[in-house]
Amino acid sequence: DDTTSNILGSVHLLPPETEWRSDRIMSAFKAADSVCFEVDAVGRAMEVLSMTFSRGIMPPGEKMTDYLDKEETEEIRAIAEELGIPFPSMNVMQPWFAGLTIEQYIASRAGLVEGVEFSMHPDVLLTGKTLCEMETVEEQLGGLASMSLEEQFNVIRTSQDDFEELGADGLVDQ
Repeated sequence: DDTTSNILGSVHLLPPETEWRSDRIMSAFKAADSVCFEVDAVGRAMEVLSMTFSRGIMPPGEKMTDYLDKEETEEIRAIAEELGIPFPSMNVMQPWFAGLTIEQYIASRAGLVEGVEFSMHPDVLLTGKTLCEMETVEEQLGGLASMSLEEQFNVIRTSQDDFEELGADGLVDQ
């Protein structure tokens, strides 16, 4: 069997002016019988949303801040306020979900837009190519949801670092 595989590492979010559809990439796409994404987040949007909210919310009666000291709570509250995220809503999220929410708000404020797989998805469907996935939604979100609380809080710490590195002024100016 003589098969050619082309691998394009994609970025989920890009600056809007990024020109990634080069002749080489589009030639490989046109020649392809199938296109594989990490997860078909567009086609499985309802599943992604449903699972995110079912696995991303703290158990009844618990808050994220139950596991943080006062200083950490205030740092996260300040970031949420600066980004316009209602802190009471964030406080009922699992730490991994709160961290991803912070990252999404940072990306939005920085002017980033949907990346390669989101903009290529309609092309795959319109050309009748087979769309395949390398992971299921359960594998991807289940991996986040099954992390220990300490690992989940590392997601938030990374988001805090990103926020501090860019700064609120940098987010608005970009």
